[in-house]
Amino acid sequence: MSLQVSAERPVLGDEIHLTFFVRAKKGKPTRVAFAKLLDMSVGGLCMEICPMDSDLFMESHGKLFILNRDIEIQIFCRSHPSNVFVAGHVKWFKRKRELEELVRDDNIYVGAMFSFENSLQREEIAGLLGHMGNETIRCQNCEARISAETALCYNCGAKLVRKRTLLRRMIFGLLAGGEERE
Repeated sequence: MSLQVSAERPVLGDEIHLTFFVRAKKGKPTRVAFAKLLDMSVGGLCMEICPMDSDLFMESHGKLFILNRDIEIQIFCRSHPSNVFVAGHVKWFKRKRELEELVRDDNIYVGAMFSFENSLQREEIAGLLGHMGNETIRCQNCEARISAETALCYNCGAKLVRKRTLLRRMIFGLLAGGEERE
């Protein structure tokens, strides 16, 4: 199988890097796409991708369609001894602008569940998570463990409201409103 690498390569400044590909149809080469990791747990991950950079989605009349839910994911961590390859299944996808305020780009958030072939793959993912050391919380909708920093569930796609962030917005809103009155 020949892999055709995407023209746009991200700047590798993060600790963990993702690439993924969709198995192509006959006669069409498989294209590798890059993704930004948003959250990862032993059960799955949430990533941000560019729809133009992958063979995963098609857009028609402003509506997004998924072409194939089965993907192969490669996870690279500089401090981990080897790359981890794992099969995944796309559970949900949403445009970034649906979940974030003041966003203009067309990137897509994708939640994928891991399909482990053996227990060794699960142990490798657990080893990678040990390097990340993120504080975790439970999703209010499906009880999956997710990163407290991201607060976007890989399992159900729920964007959790963090009380601290909500209070900060309310305080800044009140302060900004008070300055306008003066």
